[in-house]
Amino acid sequence: MPSESNAFGPHSEVKTGISDEPGTQIDLLIDRNDRVINLMEIKFYSTALALTKADSDAMREKLRVFRESTSTKKLVNWVMLSTFGLKPNAHSIGSLALSLDMECLFVP
Repeated sequence: MPSESNAFGPHSEVKTGISDEPGTQIDLLIDRNDRVINLMEIKFYSTALALTKADSDAMREKLRVFRESTSTKKLVNWVMLSTFGLKPNAHSIGSLALSLDMECLFVP
């Protein structure tokens, strides 16, 4: 089972430790030195992304599984990285700490 001192890379899988309960997949996890963990959801679309209720519910469930399986006391934030950014709506407001688009990958 992962501990909060582990750093995970792309496509980390977090298991709950309960055999009949599934784990969850997190696209990228950044465990920072300031006691903050960023869970990154990475989406590739041809337009700005609009989160659905199902997306928001899935992210909330991933967060629950992550917290239960790691027992972390750190602050855990969701960060969305998408091709053309995020279109704010009722499902994205309050769900994400930060939304980034692909331009952030090409800053000189």
